[in-house]
Amino acid sequence: MALLNSCGSSRKAEAEFASQPEWLRSRPIDRQYYHGIGSVPKAGSPQLYRDRARQAALDDLAAQIRTQLTSTTTVYQAEDRFGAREFLQSRIETVTNEHLEGYEFVDRWESADYIHKYYRLSVSEYSYHQNRRRNEALTSARTRFEQAVIYEHTFNYARAFSLYTECLELVKDYLHTGTTIAITDDTSVDIGTESLSRLHRISRSLNIKTETESATDRQRTEQNNRHFIIVNEDDQPIADIPVRFDYTGSYLSRNRAVSNQQGLIAFPELRTIRDRSERLTATIDLRLMVRQATSDLEIRRMVENWQGASTEIVITAGDNN
Repeated sequence: MALLNSCGSSRKAEAEFASQPEWLRSRPIDRQYYHGIGSVPKAGSPQLYRDRARQAALDDLAAQIRTQLTSTTTVYQAEDRFGAREFLQSRIETVTNEHLEGYEFVDRWESADYIHKYYRLSVSEYSYHQNRRRNEALTSARTRFEQAVIYEHTFNYARAFSLYTECLELVKDYLHTGTTIAITDDTSVDIGTESLSRLHRISRSLNIKTETESATDRQRTEQNNRHFIIVNEDDQPIADIPVRFDYTGSYLSRNRAVSNQQGLIAFPELRTIRDRSERLTATIDLRLMVRQATSDLEIRRMVENWQGASTEIVITAGDNN
């Protein structure tokens, strides 16, 4: 009896395999189309497992495109700096899922327990939509890049930082194919590479100084002119740069501030100093700068790994008599 059941199951499996369409038995391979095949068990309602099969097929299609993108990616000039290698790879992994359009349903086949769906996307159709989106992004980025350069040259680093970040956000999905665009008739620039490089340059050029490295609490409270100052590498004061304060003595009612037009930031109010030295640290807040400039999590993570300049001042107990 067991032998009969085994033979019956074997014949059923053979018959089921023989009834499968060719695309399921042997995956289609050609240079004109990307192919995606999704197979899922028939669990839940028919609409649920049909939708899952469709999504599985599109994921499979995207993975095929992603494999090709990874193998043909243009060498990114800044990939070994600023954390851009990880950023570029992250974009390759997500861009295909976000930008799938123009695909077509080809066929569906069901067994007793599984459903299989087959979609395909023309290589030329994908390239057309990709190039269209890329050109639109580069055109928008060019306008922001030109504005950012002007702001940077006039020492408005805060606005330049924001615009360079917007440029990078616009072209991030096309870094693997190159983002070079003509700025003038005889000048071209890779906006992706250059925006990233200039973002990093601004973050490195910003410095924070104090008038003194130490002060008593009486000096600090009696003199209202004690400030930190934000400058660039040429000691040019820089406005509108956020700073974060950390103090070992007590809680700060104000732990953030922004430099004024003279690049100055007043000391925060400190609570009574105990009979020991405390340290007040002021750090340029790159984390806040990038979060104000973009909601893109990948760009945020990359810039947040950069270290903003900081300075420290020792606060000692003053003579209160």
